[in-house]
Amino acid sequence: LTVSGLTAGTMYYFAIKSFDEAGNVSGLSNAASSQTLSGTNNAYIEQTTYSSTATTTSYQSGSSGTMSGTVSGKITDAQGVVVPGAGVQIYTEDYSRNFGAAADTGGYFKISVPAGNYLAEIFPPAGKEGLLKPASTKFSVSSGETKNLFLQFLTGTKTVTGSVVFADGKPVSDAEVGAYASDTGQWSGVRVDPLTGKFTMQLSGGKWQVGVRPQDPAAATWSFPGPVQEIEFAKDTLVQTKTLYFAITRTDAKIMVTTVSPDGKPLGSVTVMVDTWSSGQTSSGTRLAPLFKKTDSAGYAQFALGAGTYYLRAYYETDSGHLNPPERSVSVAPGETRNITLAFLSKAESGATVMLSGTTKLEDGTPTEAYVYTWSESGGSAQTRADLGGRFTLQLAANSRWHIGSKKEIGEVIYTANEIVVDVASTLLSVELVLAKISGLTLPSSVSVVQSAIQNVIAQSSDGASVTIPPSAAATSGTVNVSLVPTIEAGSQANTRLVSTVYDLQVKDDAGRTITNFASDVEIALPYSRADLAAYGVSEDALLPSFLDETTDAWIKVDNFIVDKEKSMAVIKVRHFTRFAIVAPADAAPPAPPAGLAATANSAGILLAWQNPAADFDHAKVYRSDVSGGLGKIIAPEVAGSAFTDVGVVAGVSYYYIVRAVDPAGNESNNLGQVKAVAIATGQAAAAAATEPAVARPDGSIVKYVSSATIYLLENGQKRGIPDYDLFQHYFAARPLVTISPAETYPDGSVYTYQSGALLKTATGPTVYLILDNLTRYPFRSAEEFLRFGYRFDAVQTATDSLLGAFHNSAIAALSYHAAGNFIKYAGAATVYKIEHNTKRGVPSMEVLLSHIKIAQILIAPDTFVYAAGPVLGLADGAVVKGSGPAVYLIGDEQKHVFPSFEKFINLGYSASMIKQVTDADLALHADGPVVE
Repeated sequence: LTVSGLTAGTMYYFAIKSFDEAGNVSGLSNAASSQTLSGTNNAYIEQTTYSSTATTTSYQSGSSGTMSGTVSGKITDAQGVVVPGAGVQIYTEDYSRNFGAAADTGGYFKISVPAGNYLAEIFPPAGKEGLLKPASTKFSVSSGETKNLFLQFLTGTKTVTGSVVFADGKPVSDAEVGAYASDTGQWSGVRVDPLTGKFTMQLSGGKWQVGVRPQDPAAATWSFPGPVQEIEFAKDTLVQTKTLYFAITRTDAKIMVTTVSPDGKPLGSVTVMVDTWSSGQTSSGTRLAPLFKKTDSAGYAQFALGAGTYYLRAYYETDSGHLNPPERSVSVAPGETRNITLAFLSKAESGATVMLSGTTKLEDGTPTEAYVYTWSESGGSAQTRADLGGRFTLQLAANSRWHIGSKKEIGEVIYTANEIVVDVASTLLSVELVLAKISGLTLPSSVSVVQSAIQNVIAQSSDGASVTIPPSAAATSGTVNVSLVPTIEAGSQANTRLVSTVYDLQVKDDAGRTITNFASDVEIALPYSRADLAAYGVSEDALLPSFLDETTDAWIKVDNFIVDKEKSMAVIKVRHFTRFAIVAPADAAPPAPPAGLAATANSAGILLAWQNPAADFDHAKVYRSDVSGGLGKIIAPEVAGSAFTDVGVVAGVSYYYIVRAVDPAGNESNNLGQVKAVAIATGQAAAAAATEPAVARPDGSIVKYVSSATIYLLENGQKRGIPDYDLFQHYFAARPLVTISPAETYPDGSVYTYQSGALLKTATGPTVYLILDNLTRYPFRSAEEFLRFGYRFDAVQTATDSLLGAFHNSAIAALSYHAAGNFIKYAGAATVYKIEHNTKRGVPSMEVLLSHIKIAQILIAPDTFVYAAGPVLGLADGAVVKGSGPAVYLIGDEQKHVFPSFEKFINLGYSASMIKQVTDADLALHADGPVVE
């Protein structure tokens, strides 16, 4: 059904009724959702479908178009008995969109979906969580087709039995045994017999990870440090039994903690952490997961522990006016009870705090707005935002060592500043944080899903993060709106490092009220990267999925989780929403600063020499400032040796230098004393800039001047201004943006505009246009035509009338091919192609792909579109790359241009964070071009 005659900007409400043969009309148990329409081509309607045999409601995440196929079916248990209320979720193969429904009283469901390839997954209804899920079912549906599926839960022919006992053989009476299957994503759990500690669980075939936890972790006197045990059953219906035993170390020592306010009164709702590592400790040995508890109204919390040495930290409301107490070290013997009082301090007390001021800057020295966080090695933490001028202030506890970092997102591209370390005494402090782009790393887009509250609700982002809310867990009627928002705005805390993206999760009911607590467990999947863990020196066994207690700004380990190593996911069960991420133990101790820094002016520039620390050292970092006391900008991010010559100087000018040491974990030392030098000769790079009208940068380079916000594309020796930030993000966000000297000049070329393959519309008109190879515009005749090519409405750019008017109307009557510049893949195949004038160029690697576009820009094209094969696609012009060897290259004119020296690399405005690691095979796609000069 196509609804016409609608007015843009008007709110409409839709519902669909069905009639039986006798003319009886169905009731409306669910109201259809509303949507403000900006034009008929991108209308979004959530359909409520009723029939005499299946009363189900289908919803979807992501952009919607014409529903052109139907998936119907029946859900039963292993014996063929229907399962009313069972949930079914239909996913596209890339998980970018999903459609949900619940089986009616006859076990039937019906869902309308666009034509394509899908996965179907079923979920047990509330009260029947013991039903075992099968693996996902793959299927496809064509336009106008009705696909019938028979979906069946599995028979639990596999049994795991065993017991949970203390090391002395006595049963653990309050244990819960949980099992997780990676291939189906199913959890199963059972409580032990309180008298014997024994348990029995029915499972299905495949691999299961089995662990144990207290039934009530907040009141428990024991904990299970792991590791979980893995078992594997044959994937058949034969009866099979395995036995597991869990031995729990008895925790007969106790630490009784009382938290008090600055005036000595009991302070409740304080988060108390008991850790086996001290804040700021260098990574070594095995760290048990820290324990967390909230103090009661009397300020009291009790921890049952094994004998050993522990470190106590406490966190309270960040806006309370209290300072966290210093970390306390406590040793406890077997059977011993220790009573510890943690006293908060007052920020108002004279000399208790120091005001730290600072600025946040990009690598080129431009001030920028950014998120700023800090944490102390005695347990404190704080956060703020720098303003548009990069200015910020923080009130910090005196006589402590603080780590200060900053983060920023620009169009899903992530910038971070290495944490710097400041010893806070009693004097006014000032710091500068320099943010560098994290090459190749972007935040996934936010996801919002609206579905019936009595169905299984799933929201999943492009990186695999997902949240699954069981039926009626959030509300017992109406709809719920689930949003999953990736963010970088969360800091580390003492002795931990964020090793995943942070996800802000929210649920609202159909009245717009926020739901924070749930009637049953909600499942959250948090992805991680093995490559990142290796770079951090972190083991998968050390990962701690955690939630942010936003009142105290503390990361707290969730009680119920499993690390799925096959899928690189941490899967957790919670009953509340906030921000979630994976944290891990971190080497938080910075190295000692270099010693003996000296600066000597010579004919080549200014020579810096120093002595690196003997231990915990990876490289040195050199900062240069034009003013005394300022940190300035990074001019050498990674110096492996102990000397550096700054050739970017001008005779007679005074320069101020700071050198810091950086350890393998990325911790940066405090400042070595600043030194000054006056240049006696203009350095090599400055002299070259003064005599040459331009630097030979290849086509495709993206540049800006330090004194201007305008971004340019270099092409044919000219600079082409990019007038719109969205346009820059669409075409060039993956390329390094280099800030260049005013002495580097280029003649002005034509202003850059959208190229072939762009999807454009104006803010006032509904029609969507495709820019074709000849730079004419083709108007789509219908949403069905638009979707047939794999185009998505979320990729449509809003252009001004004048910009769109610069493209003349195309003369073709009907579109039959993708435009040049589109990246496509066929459903069911992995290869991605770039379309260029009716040919397809295969993309050989992920590194090549990400040098051109973001993954979200790939179109899923039907197999009916056939193109002749062209040459393999190489890296994008403007990319800065290196292979297995030490040489660094700039890609331009489809050639690779080597940088002759690191000094040349730095003085041309590049930084180490811009370098992307690629394979030697990717490099071999490019012939050697002239050396970068």
